[in-house]
Amino acid sequence: VEGLNAFTSFDQTVYVADVPTNRFAAWAEVEVERFKDPAFRLFYPELEAVYEEKNRSIDNPFRSVWEAMLSAMWTKHPYGTQTTIGEVEHLKVPAFGDMVEYFHKWYVPNNMAVVLAGDIDPETALPVLEKTLGTLPAKDLGAPAPGKLEGPKGRVFREVVAEGEQGVTIAWPTVAAAHPDRAALEVMDMLVDNSKTGLINVQLELSQKLPDAGSSPMALHEAGMWQMRGTAKEGQSLEEVEQLLLGVVASLKKGEFTQEDIDAIVLQDEVSQKQRLEFAGARVSKIADAYVNRMEWKEVLAQDEAKPKVTKEDVLRVAGTYLGDDRVVVYRKRGK
Repeated sequence: VEGLNAFTSFDQTVYVADVPTNRFAAWAEVEVERFKDPAFRLFYPELEAVYEEKNRSIDNPFRSVWEAMLSAMWTKHPYGTQTTIGEVEHLKVPAFGDMVEYFHKWYVPNNMAVVLAGDIDPETALPVLEKTLGTLPAKDLGAPAPGKLEGPKGRVFREVVAEGEQGVTIAWPTVAAAHPDRAALEVMDMLVDNSKTGLINVQLELSQKLPDAGSSPMALHEAGMWQMRGTAKEGQSLEEVEQLLLGVVASLKKGEFTQEDIDAIVLQDEVSQKQRLEFAGARVSKIADAYVNRMEWKEVLAQDEAKPKVTKEDVLRVAGTYLGDDRVVVYRKRGK
């Protein structure tokens, strides 16, 4: 096995590995043993790695801006109230028993998926999984505590003080991963920022009004957002940076782009996606995202097929619908 790793993010904890086809059965045997009868010998040594990761996150201004933005965006939902890595006080007093209890509650087959991509024969792989991981007993998960997705009302402002460059990030709440507007919002994002000919690239970067600027969408299982960011020039006020970013949004809403722009951007995205999906890791990630977002595969394909059909009117509609006065603004100011 190569590339053995794991990560935790919104809505998911994922374990990844590159497994040779002729060792698939051995891998499955090891994995079922790991989940059926785990020995948590590395809990305390591994905490040292988590301490270091937390310290690095505290020293990372981009992480601080990101967390400030999320906490202002979703004040009553875990997307905003709980960081993935947790708080310092959690790490100071680690509870071994709580960890074990968490494992036994959530690491159950009705809350897990095995996602495979590559040189796989379903007719031979499925019986192997049924004999191994398929023997794990299911448990009642119970209903999760409801989170309230109340977005910002008006302009919600936050400030982060950090060494280095200054800048502004603006974010608007949008839609969850399975929402029908997701395709149009992703096309809108590419119109704004495609690293070369987007509105933000031409109006702010090539014109040298800002040294660096960009945008990105995020679609999670229960919610989504779209953000813009801009780095200030030396001596430039952050208020000016905010207005420059909002000026790009105004251009977008005025329709200062053509259907030909959309078609070219979507075509380039389609080519990039096909090149990316030549790799098993990208394919397995796409399937895993569908599982995490509780989307049927036909819904995923429908979103892919919807992008080439997006019109200028669609982009104007989603821009007008979601990019309003209710937004989060984070200033990154230089300081200790």
